[in-house]
Amino acid sequence: MSESEPFLTTETVEEERTRVRHVFALLCSVGIIIAYADRGNMALSIVPMAEEYRWSMVEKGSVLSGFFYGYVVTQVLSGWAADLFGGVNLAFSGMVVCCAGILCIPFAASRGVWALFLCRAVLGVFEGLVFPVFHSMVCRWIPPCERSFTVSLFTASMQLGMIFSNILSPLSIESSLGWRGVFFVSGAVGLVWAGVWLFFMTNTPREHRSVSEKEAVYIEREIRRQEKGDETEVQDYLCGCTMLDAFDTDPRGIPWRGVFSSGVFWAVLATQFFNSWCMFVFQQWLPTYYRAVFQTDAFATGLSVVLPYSVQCCVALCVGYFGERVVQQARRRTLLRRVAQVCAMCIPASLLLVVVLCPASYTVSLCVFTVCIAANALSIIGVQVAHMEIGPRYGGVLFGIINTVCILAGLVGVKTSGWILEATGRWDVVWGVCCLSFAAGALVWGCFYRAELLFS
Repeated sequence: MSESEPFLTTETVEEERTRVRHVFALLCSVGIIIAYADRGNMALSIVPMAEEYRWSMVEKGSVLSGFFYGYVVTQVLSGWAADLFGGVNLAFSGMVVCCAGILCIPFAASRGVWALFLCRAVLGVFEGLVFPVFHSMVCRWIPPCERSFTVSLFTASMQLGMIFSNILSPLSIESSLGWRGVFFVSGAVGLVWAGVWLFFMTNTPREHRSVSEKEAVYIEREIRRQEKGDETEVQDYLCGCTMLDAFDTDPRGIPWRGVFSSGVFWAVLATQFFNSWCMFVFQQWLPTYYRAVFQTDAFATGLSVVLPYSVQCCVALCVGYFGERVVQQARRRTLLRRVAQVCAMCIPASLLLVVVLCPASYTVSLCVFTVCIAANALSIIGVQVAHMEIGPRYGGVLFGIINTVCILAGLVGVKTSGWILEATGRWDVVWGVCCLSFAAGALVWGCFYRAELLFS
């Protein structure tokens, strides 16, 4: 069992079988599925879109990267605002405007590359409100012993979004709706989710009408235990404050100097940058790669992307459930976090050499990218939970900073890949850069990360 066990009676544990916090995690996961489906939709739709409007590889790269220019703007601000004020209204507003932008994509595309680039950038600005808010709310709703599995659920939801888009988008593209129908459907679904979210969710468990007293106390106790570490002190604390008091994060109290002078935090940032470069390049360019190199049709292209993300989804859930139990019970937690993340990056780096150095058949290429993407799910018990481990009180802010770096990596990586392809037409160079990026991230993480509370 988890380390929380000494603080729970048998009665409390039984009460915790029914948990509103699981509904919170499920709603967040559905929101992530919708958000990531849009990214997958564009990666597939750009192929017929570019053929219709006769766009070059550089122009395709501009359209694909436009989202990240906007997405990077709101990461830190939305994380800080969610820590300070709560995240329900922020996530609702972000998703509503984001879905409105999705519905406008067909019109923007008809006006040219730069109109579509601007539309995608605005869409990115408001989608950037959503993900940091979810991570901030995890620090309020989810006890520490359950967070890795929650993050694994979020990661699986990212892959499910990609899977759904790669299955459903080709159906729309090949139908009378064409590629335009892809965005009409996903935008409408997102608006429905936003309404359900606003109706059901609250900023903290204490505010929710369906949360039992035992569940609220359990969540508060476990979160304060992580920060204070002593049962008596935690009990005294809980008797004297509400959940809102417990999470009132004064922006002047955020230890900015400590954050940016921490070598561990810089190791997290660097690892996320190198890892995200590769994963965003995979996400945005794999459909074009299969279409260009192996001449696959829309259905085969979609299925070629579905397989890697389906396997990663399964691996992510297994790693999140079983892996964190091992980590929590281990005495050398730093070593296990390091090993997990190094494997998450070194396995893909090694396999990419096959594609770079040898002419790969369709089958070999599909197997390589499937294992690369699936193996990266080990990051769930590595770099993806680092911000919750080193500074759980400032989870939204730290995630915002980290995700900003991730998006910058995606922006630069996707755009650079477009330039490489336009200049050389060589996919092996694109995958070679990813190989070096994975290796660099593994080196930084293995040398500098420590699993300990740094900012409380």
